[in-house]
Amino acid sequence: MKRLFFIVLTICLILSMNAYSKVTDETLNPLNNKYVTIKLENGEQIKGKLLNIEEENITIKTYDGNIVKVKKDSINEATLETVDVESGYSPYAKETSIIVELNPIGFLIFGPQITFEYNLNKQNKGQFSIFLGAQQIGSGLLIKAAADEADITVSGFALQLGAIFYPFYDKKGIDSLYLSAFLQYYNIDVADDQDNNATLSIYGPMVGVGFRWLWTHFTMRFGGEIGYVTGSVDFTDLIVSESDKQTVEDAVTGIIYGINWSIGIAF
Repeated sequence: MKRLFFIVLTICLILSMNAYSKVTDETLNPLNNKYVTIKLENGEQIKGKLLNIEEENITIKTYDGNIVKVKKDSINEATLETVDVESGYSPYAKETSIIVELNPIGFLIFGPQITFEYNLNKQNKGQFSIFLGAQQIGSGLLIKAAADEADITVSGFALQLGAIFYPFYDKKGIDSLYLSAFLQYYNIDVADDQDNNATLSIYGPMVGVGFRWLWTHFTMRFGGEIGYVTGSVDFTDLIVSESDKQTVEDAVTGIIYGINWSIGIAF
């Protein structure tokens, strides 16, 4: 009789524990293989992809790449992440993403500049991207004012091709310091009021450092860039003195630097 009583008591205790369990398989199963937020009884939160549901544990791959096993009886709540990777953008969950940024400073100095960035991978300790930038030269307020003062017109374009590395992104991979290296090319045409013109071709390597913020779909970047460029000047039919020619030719070779402040949208 005592043995029977012990068995019945044990069954009741197990049923009682299950009845008061914070989460059940019925709650967890629809979340399998999705990005979730797990709230534990001790107040801790774990965010990542739910990989596996076992009898006593669940397995999660966190956003920084770690594999974590969590006991079911320590879970207070399990919910689907607010940003659904399947239908929307999640910079820390998707393997690749595209960011399009516009540099407002371009409107003030040379002209509008746009950059297309493609994130190649998400690693445990960093993120690597390649980018292509293009700039229209001649419509910026400062260069337009200088050209009007000198009775000339300035037009052309600039291209950038390079890579960006985010070494210390946080657990969501959103806000991060960045390091960049790229090649820059300028093609600038200068003409006087009689349509006599000269063409400048300038190119060289650049490096940059700064910080990028990302809020779901929107980005902002601020940093500095420095590099060494060289090039050539084809004066064509623009008549200038030999000393002025030498001054211009000397000016297209040397160290250049600038500020990168960009805002954009992520896909």
